[in-house]
Amino acid sequence: MNYIDNFNTDFSFWELYPEFKVIEPYKELYKSDKNKTKKDSSMMMWFVAYCYSKASKFRNLAKDGIDGKHYVVGEDYCDDPNYYSKNKSKLDIIIDNFIKSQFTPLERHLMVWDELLDKRTAYLKEQEYDFSTYEDLDKMAVGTSKVFETIKKIWEDLQKEEGSGIAKGGSVPSLND
Repeated sequence: MNYIDNFNTDFSFWELYPEFKVIEPYKELYKSDKNKTKKDSSMMMWFVAYCYSKASKFRNLAKDGIDGKHYVVGEDYCDDPNYYSKNKSKLDIIIDNFIKSQFTPLERHLMVWDELLDKRTAYLKEQEYDFSTYEDLDKMAVGTSKVFETIKKIWEDLQKEEGSGIAKGGSVPSLND
């Protein structure tokens, strides 16, 4: 499936990326939108693309919080900062499948570690540093370097994978690729 690299929301998502209309769960989302222009389902797909596409400027934001991609894209594109939470049951299925179709297993693994680091940082940021907490917080701070090392290792493996000439799924890319 093609990567999303054109974010021109003046057009329907379905017009720019028609291949999504024939694959589940996107096919069901498209068919269930009774609007003639498919505006609602197109907005949902644009939301997912803005939040998770490799080419999106919002992709590296944390998921949650007032400065997270769900809030920012919901507010700025969908005119509703609670767009994700209001559509969570549909979006979670679409997001999960989108990530599986657009990212390699190693890239998905790196995403999990990135999310862990975001949660860890948010937690540490909220804690009071005093005599009752300093030992635990110091241990967590030291442990953060281990998380960074793991992320660095995954990143290095990903760079090797991308430079190996082996395509997603282990196949060798053709000249057209």
